[in-house]
Amino acid sequence: MKSQGTSYRQDRVFTEFVHQRVALPQVYRPLGWEPFRLGQSEQERLDIQHGIDRVFSQPDGKLVTVQERFRTGYYANYQDVTFRYRRDQHQDKARRYSEFYKIQADYLLYGILDCKEKDIRQLRQATFQKVVLLQLPLLWEKLDRGEAVIDETQTGHCRWEKGKLIIPVNHNRDGSSSFIAWDIPLIAKHWSHIIVWQRGFVSAGFKS
Repeated sequence: MKSQGTSYRQDRVFTEFVHQRVALPQVYRPLGWEPFRLGQSEQERLDIQHGIDRVFSQPDGKLVTVQERFRTGYYANYQDVTFRYRRDQHQDKARRYSEFYKIQADYLLYGILDCKEKDIRQLRQATFQKVVLLQLPLLWEKLDRGEAVIDETQTGHCRWEKGKLIIPVNHNRDGSSSFIAWDIPLIAKHWSHIIVWQRGFVSAGFKS
C-alpha cells in the first residue's frame, strides 16, 4: 500500500507536469497570461493558507491568482467542478472546514485530460478534453446574494429552481469528507460572465 506521503508526492508531480505541458500552452499562454515567479516559501504559504497554486501576470500587468485542479479521463462524464467542503469527522476541529472555506484564488482552472492514468508516459501527448476557467469571486458573490444556495439536506447534482442554483452536498464513499459540485452547463446558461474560457463542458456555440 502506498503511504499518504508517497501519494501526495505523486499527485504533486502529476499536477506540475500537467501545468507545464498542458495548461500553459493550451490555456494560459493563448490568454496572454505568463507565470509570475515566487519563492518556494511564499508558494507554500499561498497554497496552504489561501488555496492558491499559481500567480500570473496578465497582458495589462495585473497579477492574478489561480487554483488548479486536474483530473484523469475517468471523470470525463461529469459536467461539474468540485470543491472539498467539510471533514466533519476530523479529530482536529480546526481542520474540519476544508478547501471551500479557505480558497482565496481569483480563478479556478479545472481540467479533465484525455488519458485515464497519471503515468507520465501517457501524459506527454495529453490534452484537455474538458477544461474551464472560472472567476471565483463572482461565484462567491452569487452565494452571498442568495442566488446560489448550498443545501446540506440534498445530495446529487445541481439544479436550477425558482431563479436560484441549488447546490447539494455529497459525501465521499469512505466518509472522510464532503464536497460540493458546481454544474458548468447551468453556470454557462445563467451566469456566462463567470466563465472566462472553456472547452468540452458546453457546446461550441457558447459565448462567454
